[in-house]
Order: sequence, then structure tokens, then C-alpha cells
Amino acid sequence: MIRTDLATEACSRIKEAELPGMEKEEYEKNGVKIEQIRITSDEAFYKTGKPKGNYFTLYSDPFGEDSEDGELLAKAICSVLKSMIPKQGHVMVIGLGNRDITPDTLGPLAVKKIFATRHLTQEIISQMGIGPLRPVSALAPGVLGQTGFEVQEILQAISEDTSPCCILAIDALAAGDAKRLGTTIQLCNTGISPGSGVQNRRKEISKNTLGIPVIAIGVPTVIDASALGESMLGKELSDDELEKTQPQGNPMMVTPRDIDRLTTKAAHIISLAVNMALQPNLKIGELLYLTA
Repeated sequence: MIRTDLATEACSRIKEAELPGMEKEEYEKNGVKIEQIRITSDEAFYKTGKPKGNYFTLYSDPFGEDSEDGELLAKAICSVLKSMIPKQGHVMVIGLGNRDITPDTLGPLAVKKIFATRHLTQEIISQMGIGPLRPVSALAPGVLGQTGFEVQEILQAISEDTSPCCILAIDALAAGDAKRLGTTIQLCNTGISPGSGVQNRRKEISKNTLGIPVIAIGVPTVIDASALGESMLGKELSDDELEKTQPQGNPMMVTPRDIDRLTTKAAHIISLAVNMALQPNLKIGELLYLTA
């Protein structure tokens, strides 16, 4: 089985009618194709490897420089987010990943553009003249090797003190098909295991571990070299071929040449979508000004 963080790839080889507890639906929003997969049974969980919950996959042209296209995609992401997040309460947005490794910077880059409002008093909000604001906090907790803390430990401590209604986790993902790099956005309500796509799985961040809903948003930025070989050849690799993709027995991850542009654009679109979903009273231009 290919290694992938994407539910659509994990479920692609299984026909819906053959697996009770897996349902698929496709529709469009703002001209963006959206696929929703529901995993509702233990059997579907075991066969797909995806926990029970809802998975949304949005399909895009490769992230480019056209801001209008970016806003349409952000609006589509926003519409999905609105259906997933609680209507009221403090929302904690976290950007997962290592900011020193380009393919892993999506989360930290996106969280820099989140409009944090939890610290603003009603008096300050009134002086700003921008209407009611939802309490939002933003954090890039780094990785274990930088901080000595598991991200789950940091979030557990903070959430116990600040009582968010949910966590939005933004992270880079691994794909099983190179065509999905920079063209796919996944949202799910099942949480996330940081580093799982690159075989560096950390403690799970989910409702099971934190006691509050965790919504994950991600874009694939890397692909395992063996998965890339299989997608190019259209067949499973032999043991000899597989060995060639793993020098000294270590799996290799492959990323696009323009990964810096890809992650920057994806972070901009995701942060805009999150801000739109959390602060619906503000216009796009106001959000861009406030987070510039």
C-alpha cells in the first residue's frame, strides 16, 4: 500500500459499494471541485487506515500567482471550514512543522498570517471600529528536536488553561502521487499525527488525546521516492527497485523544485480561508490589511 496522508488516495482503490461504512460525495463550490469521504465503520477504518470521521479534498490547479484564483480557492476552503468548526468560542490555530525545512514550513508560514484576537479587549475592538470579533489565538509550537516538547504536550497544557472550543491544525502532508503536490488541500475532523508522512510520527493531536475537536488542514508537499517510482511506472516496485529508492535503507522524500513558492502561496490561501471563516464580519480586504 502506498504511504499517503490523503484520504482520497487511501480510499481510491476501494469501491464504495464494496466497503460498508465508506461514503463518497462530489460537488463544487466557487468553481472548486470538492470530494467528501465519510468513514463510519470499524471495517472501513481498518481497510483504509483512516480514522472515523469526515475528510474533504479540494482540487486546484497548481498554486500560482493569480490572486483572484487564490481568493476563489480560499472561499471554497472557508465554506468547508464553516461546516466543521463550532459556531462560538475561542479557536486555537496551530501551525505544525519545522520552519527551517522548506517543505515543512506550511504550518508556521500560515499561522504568521492568522488574525489573533483573543488578547483584544472590547474597548480596543470598539476603538478599531471593526465590529464583533471571535476570540482566536495562533501558535507555531515548533518540533520536538527544537523545543524538547511533544506538540501534543504543549497543546494539552495551553488548552487546559485557555479552554478553546476547538483546534485548527495546519500541516504539510505527504502524497502518494506527484500530481497532488501543490494541487490538493485536505480538511478533516479526525486530528493529525505530526510527521507521519515522513515516517517521523509524533504523539497524536486529536479529540481522543486533547478532549476537544481537532480540525486538520493540509497540503501535500512531499512524496516518498518509492511511491513516486510506483506512480511513474504504474506498478509496485520489486525488492531490488525499492532498495534503490532507499539508500542505506533510509526512505527518501522528494519535493518539487519550486517548493518555496508552493508553500508560500498555499500558506497565504489557507490563512486567508481560516481568517474568513473565523471572522465573517470582516471583508477580505480588511483581513489582508490586518494581517499584512
